[in-house]
Amino acid sequence: MEKNILTRQIHIPCYLTDRFNRLTPSAFMDLAQEMAGDHSNLCGFGYADLLEERLAWVVSRMAFRFLKTPQWQDDVVFSTWNKGCEDGLFYRREFLIADPATGGPMVEGTAGWLLLNVDTRAMVRSSALCDRPESVCSDSVMEEPAPRIRIPRGAVPEPCGWHVVQPSDIDRNLHTNNAKYALWVMDSLPSSDAQRTPEYFSINFLHESREGDVVALTRYALPDGRFLVEGHAGETPVFLAEVRLR
Repeated sequence: MEKNILTRQIHIPCYLTDRFNRLTPSAFMDLAQEMAGDHSNLCGFGYADLLEERLAWVVSRMAFRFLKTPQWQDDVVFSTWNKGCEDGLFYRREFLIADPATGGPMVEGTAGWLLLNVDTRAMVRSSALCDRPESVCSDSVMEEPAPRIRIPRGAVPEPCGWHVVQPSDIDRNLHTNNAKYALWVMDSLPSSDAQRTPEYFSINFLHESREGDVVALTRYALPDGRFLVEGHAGETPVFLAEVRLR
């Protein structure tokens, strides 16, 4: 393993797959989060390193596409690397799942991370601890950073329930873990589309939610076949996600 790229072989267990034996978007996000944390530790700006400066990583935007969806019992190669700080705000990180037999890409992803002051909950623009050129790999998996998602004018909202944030949703930063939102999003899609395979998933995290918050979920079915799902806690937007199925 080179210091600026972390690569591991992973065996896909049943608890990361759906009833059709497919790796789920939330499971990919769980794996990506763990890989990102381990790689950050190796680079010297992991959880414990940042906590000494009262900082923490929070993911702000994420996008990934399934080219060939990993299945239950597949052995895959998962890689991640840090592209450094972009625009003086977002630290970009890339993710790649490849077929170990062919080397071909199966899942490609990118995420924009922010630094959070754990005491004030305010965003911090940069940190010398994290701005280490030797930790950067300039390769891109996705052509563009994870995008800002917008609801098109005229899109028709369809209320699709709500989720009360439970203790099991909360992570060590004391807010809802990012992968939990993907579960809520996929459960908000029409049940008639359950057999269709997720092809693209993108999410913007707009505001943290905490235990006891009631997050109302709204779906938009767009004319081009995409679905948008947004979550609000009262008047506060919590997340906005885009899903494409094939």
